[in-house]
Amino acid sequence: DCHNRPSHIFYPPDDAIDKAILTGLIDHSIPSIKRIAVEALSKDYASQPQAMEGIANYITDYYRINLPKFYEANSVTVDDAIIGAQDAFSKNIFPTMKANWSHYPDNIGHFYSMGCMRCHLGNHRNKEGITITHDCRACHIIMAQGSGDRAQVSVTQEGLEFEHPVDIDQAWKEVGCYECHTGVQP
Repeated sequence: DCHNRPSHIFYPPDDAIDKAILTGLIDHSIPSIKRIAVEALSKDYASQPQAMEGIANYITDYYRINLPKFYEANSVTVDDAIIGAQDAFSKNIFPTMKANWSHYPDNIGHFYSMGCMRCHLGNHRNKEGITITHDCRACHIIMAQGSGDRAQVSVTQEGLEFEHPVDIDQAWKEVGCYECHTGVQP
């Protein structure tokens, strides 16, 4: 089987905080909250109690120092975001066991870890010399992508060729997503 099927998926900080924001555990209207929460979760902590304290201090200090008026008016909302970030940490990162997304990657996909690219980098050939394709469309049919002026919608069942949201020329065709997306950048 190409995929691992652990009983517990360890989401990287970037993804764990997205889920906390999506489910309302963290209020998305707090300025820079995703970046600050991801940074707080990405730090190395020796233990769970140290992590809970470190996350609380990191987020609180950021808002007290950089946005004091906002923090004064919204300290309860920031405190709730801290609880959401701590919850995300406690479900995905286990310092004492040294278990997290980088030690136990989810191989279903290729965004944060090598996953599918273990075989789909064009390095494996069969007896006839045919390689396993690196073409995104072997597994994905992109029906819509982008936003604003860059929004595209496919009018055929073949879908669209992937277009990286940031202009990196054709680099995305040569490297795997996981080489840049490590799970710790917001």
